[in-house]
Amino acid sequence: MVQNVSAQTLKQWLEKGTAVLVDVREPDEYAAGHIKGAFHMPLGTLTAGELPDLNGRKLVMQCKGSGRSSRACAKVMAEDSELSPYNLEGGITAWAAAGFDVET
Repeated sequence: MVQNVSAQTLKQWLEKGTAVLVDVREPDEYAAGHIKGAFHMPLGTLTAGELPDLNGRKLVMQCKGSGRSSRACAKVMAEDSELSPYNLEGGITAWAAAGFDVET
């Protein structure tokens, strides 16, 4: 089961260094604006084996609205049963709506 996380909670996790964020959008979407520190791994090429080293941190997937990132969570869990990723609820749209910075 995919767990959701709010933009507010993710911001806290990122500030504390307790989460790794993976942006699964396409390259043009990522270039147009992304969350600082997010790793870019488009859904079409995403594999569990190529994820950044978590070092005990939470794995969070993110897209524009949370549909693709939900599929990304399911994909990596199917490939590696030890992974328990979170899905950013509402994606980068919710992040920006909460007033948090988006880098271009």
